Amino acid sequence: MRSILRKIGTLPWLRLGLRRRIVRLAYPIASGRSFPFSVPYHGVEYRGSTSVAQEWHVYFFGGYELSEAAMIGDLLKLIPSPTVYDIGANLGGHSFVMTRFSKEVHAFEPYGPLADTIEERATSNDVTNLVLHRFGLGEKNETLSYFWDDTSNNSGTGSFNADHSEGSRTVAKLDVRKGDDCDLPLPQFVKIDVEGFEAMALSGLSETLSEAKPIVMMEVTEASWKFFGDRGGLETVVKYPFNVFEICRPKPVLLFFQLERYRLKPIESIQPRRSSFNVLLVPKEREGLVDKLT
Repeated sequence: MRSILRKIGTLPWLRLGLRRRIVRLAYPIASGRSFPFSVPYHGVEYRGSTSVAQEWHVYFFGGYELSEAAMIGDLLKLIPSPTVYDIGANLGGHSFVMTRFSKEVHAFEPYGPLADTIEERATSNDVTNLVLHRFGLGEKNETLSYFWDDTSNNSGTGSFNADHSEGSRTVAKLDVRKGDDCDLPLPQFVKIDVEGFEAMALSGLSETLSEAKPIVMMEVTEASWKFFGDRGGLETVVKYPFNVFEICRPKPVLLFFQLERYRLKPIESIQPRRSSFNVLLVPKEREGLVDKLT
């Protein structure tokens, strides 16, 4: 039954929402029916458990945030030997997508158990172009409390913001560093998803960003947007001119099908909403790359 559901879940032409409904009927997340697995994933062997939300998606659908992962792969193919940052690498899902198309991937994950998982997967799969940094990025070098939602099976809920999610508790004191002080290579692409800490992380990277002018993929939430406002707005943190695109799921065809893997929708300004979403910040001089994706 599980293998049949995985075949259905990975059908690229069937609408993702429909695939999820089918799988959830038989194997909902945290149902007490979780199981360990090992499956191919973007050039590596991915060993995990369906008790974790992200890994449930990997087994049944071939990945987590499928639209974003597909867009990242397509974009990096257009940039010769890029250096990329994965800020908030979590379990390394996007990092391993990036390693297929990049000269070097710098993955930032301060929480030990998650960083251990990334390191084990990189080592066991002989991935040599992933550089793991076991610290978070912020506005200054300091040690901060890291908060975790006890009730969630989502490994990505940890945050340096105490009020980011309900039911959170202090897990540990973790190392946070100012990115501009870390002697990092200049990136051509940056993915950042740090549960409301985006403004602080990018502020500490402002000199690096201004020099490199990378394309940035960033998660937006109501909580994270407030911190940008406290710093004068996104344009004050990311100081080079850019256009904004929302990364959207494919439009359904005849209700049940899809012909695309993602859509990039140009937006005049970012308007946060209750649910999180991802945007692409594209420097004016790199608009031609995005034109090839749309």
